[in-house]
Amino acid sequence: MDGVEKLVIQDKTYYLVGTNHISKESAELVKNVINEVRPGCVCVELDQKRYQKYTSPEEWAKTDIIKIIKQNKLVMLFSNIVYGVLQRKLAKEKGTIQAGELIQALESAENVGADIQLIDRDIQVTFKRMWRHLSFTQKPKLIMTFFSEFDDVLESDSFDNVFIQLSKKFPTIYDDMITERDKVMVTNLQKSKYDVNVVVVGKAHINGIKEKLKEEKNYDISELTSIPSKKLSSKLIEFIFPLTIILLLAVSFFSGVQVGFHQLLKWWVWNGGLAAIFTCFALPSPLTILTSLIMAPVGALSPVLSVGVFSALAEATVKKPTVRDFLTVQDDFLSIKTIYSNRLIKIGLVFLLSNLGGAIGNIIGGIGILNSLF
Repeated sequence: MDGVEKLVIQDKTYYLVGTNHISKESAELVKNVINEVRPGCVCVELDQKRYQKYTSPEEWAKTDIIKIIKQNKLVMLFSNIVYGVLQRKLAKEKGTIQAGELIQALESAENVGADIQLIDRDIQVTFKRMWRHLSFTQKPKLIMTFFSEFDDVLESDSFDNVFIQLSKKFPTIYDDMITERDKVMVTNLQKSKYDVNVVVVGKAHINGIKEKLKEEKNYDISELTSIPSKKLSSKLIEFIFPLTIILLLAVSFFSGVQVGFHQLLKWWVWNGGLAAIFTCFALPSPLTILTSLIMAPVGALSPVLSVGVFSALAEATVKKPTVRDFLTVQDDFLSIKTIYSNRLIKIGLVFLLSNLGGAIGNIIGGIGILNSLF
């Protein structure tokens, strides 16, 4: 069948089904292959979190958002949500459903009595590795490039192709999003105990998986399934800004206690004031705005914390997301009206806006101290 590659490696047979995540034809192909082959196992391009999201949405809706914020995983959570939003929007444009072929694979496997094996890497690990491998200057460029080419994203026939296109400007992205995951998926496929396996993955992974299966090489994926340490440049930048402000304030106090307190107050007004003002744009609770105002200096002087963490925790505590907020978050992202009615999205907005306001205030306040001293 078109789009299907059959591989026999030693005593195992693999039917590699290359799919498009927003194609109705791909879902039909997956259904036909599984019904015809009737494999012992259906291996799908999913990790445990995405599998649970598709099969047990009520469990996904029980996510402890406060725990996510405390573990500093809020950015990764929203990266995953935005990724899903774009897939869903693209699927709607094509008149299909998001990840329809993967859902079909799970249903067909159950119908023929086949086992299900999840072969992909944790999506949060993938995004974190991609982000960590980018340089300090590449990170803002990637965000700007992504939004400037948003129309091209929606017109693409495969969401995986987006990362292939981006890899021309950001070479590490292809390794993180495609090559590394190929190795992880091949390693998991080699562990299958079944003689006949149907493998359902995006078209972008077919050639890599086929070549690596033929090589019969054993990969050590322990490093590929872990989050790498931050680059030295990123660590230095995280410490440089707080240290610079502390040194400037210290010099101010050496000029006189009254001068020091005056500069400290002026810096706090800029830093905390702008953090609070920007937080207001998320239409949060008054407590959240107050938290941004008070905690912005703490976040600015800490290399590991940010005002966004404190503000997001305050908002999540006062207005905890409901089950509905989690279940409708992808659809709610597509409208200004529903963005502000969804508590989960609002927490993300609070985190983003308070950090943005605090950063701008920190820069303006720091420059103000510098000008007053020299």
